[in-house]
Amino acid sequence: MKFPATTNTARSRAAVLATLAVLVALLAAATTSVHAETSCGRQNGGTVCADGSCCSAKGVCAQTWEACGKGCQSGACLPVPGFPFQSQYIDGDAVAEWKRGHPADTSSSSSGSGSGSTASGSGSGSASSSGSSAATTSAVSTTTTTTTAVSTSTAVTTTATGGGSSACTSTSCLSALAIQKDEHGQYMGCAYQRAHAYTLDDGPELGKTDKILDVFLKRGIKATFYIVGQMGATANGQALLKRQYAEGHHVASHTNTHADLATLTTAQIRDELFKTEAVIKSAIGLVPNYMRCPYGSITASGAAYIQSLGYKMIYWNLDSLDWQSQNATAVMGEYKAVMTSPAVSSTAGIISLQHDIQAVTAGMIEQVLDFITVTNNQVIMTTGDCLGDPKTNWYRSALRT
Repeated sequence: MKFPATTNTARSRAAVLATLAVLVALLAAATTSVHAETSCGRQNGGTVCADGSCCSAKGVCAQTWEACGKGCQSGACLPVPGFPFQSQYIDGDAVAEWKRGHPADTSSSSSGSGSGSTASGSGSGSASSSGSSAATTSAVSTTTTTTTAVSTSTAVTTTATGGGSSACTSTSCLSALAIQKDEHGQYMGCAYQRAHAYTLDDGPELGKTDKILDVFLKRGIKATFYIVGQMGATANGQALLKRQYAEGHHVASHTNTHADLATLTTAQIRDELFKTEAVIKSAIGLVPNYMRCPYGSITASGAAYIQSLGYKMIYWNLDSLDWQSQNATAVMGEYKAVMTSPAVSSTAGIISLQHDIQAVTAGMIEQVLDFITVTNNQVIMTTGDCLGDPKTNWYRSALRT
């Protein structure tokens, strides 16, 4: 079931109630909260639940709030105010009403570390399960708004060729915003209105990442690449990492094997991060202080451990879903659904998520960049710049031990 995006014109209450009625009917028809086709999502080859139920953050078909709320990968996903917008979402009032009638599923218990995971169906690769400690999806909590002092002098280069109408060349000409974080301390938006952190996960991959870099170089754009260690460890990967850094991009960690960190022990998380650090350092001589969890998935204790290592954890508030649709029209639909939302235009700096290993992303990047800069007059920058974080904080010199 796919719901239309919320428009600038408020829905009538009757329309909202009609939408809820459909969802309630679907739930009433279910004989169990977990369905026959239990495996779904990016962790399971992009499979969609056959009965239209939600594919949860953990890759399980279900019709519970945990499955349909934050981290829902496909199906009858519902929005969580303050969390990533997607085109299938219905409005927040309807969500609150639905949630009141469908309390959190408490049938699962967690073991190992953490109090539950948050995720989204993004990224590539299979979730690692070796030696994992079980983690269950917890009830969704609201976004934490943190007011953080930000630099107003961070240099940001706008597009030089075909790059848009904005004359703004630094965050000093952008209005500061309260920084948005989720319940695990993951950053979910920029510290400036009209700032757009363009981020790419899962690479580098020759034949795709290099084409994206060519466009960035032509346009004078700087972005953040969240790299998978195994991808960067090859000869081609090392060369692409060196190029990313040499051309002024922000290089960050996306773990070594693209494992689902919510399923791992602390020791396994450490191994994923430290191996990726070694790969990055071998290419650019520095160690990253920024990371993104594969699938956005992490437990509370896992997040606390990662932050104790000095990492900033980055989520997103615009998911291109390039990996899922493999279609330029669908990707543009996700962009339009988010960036034409009144909430985004008035309160949110964007952290967008795409994947440099996806052919659709490399093929349509100029179209997307024009939509960001020309149509929406936003300033593209790295994640570090969008948070007002000086570049001296993006890396450290020594490997963590």
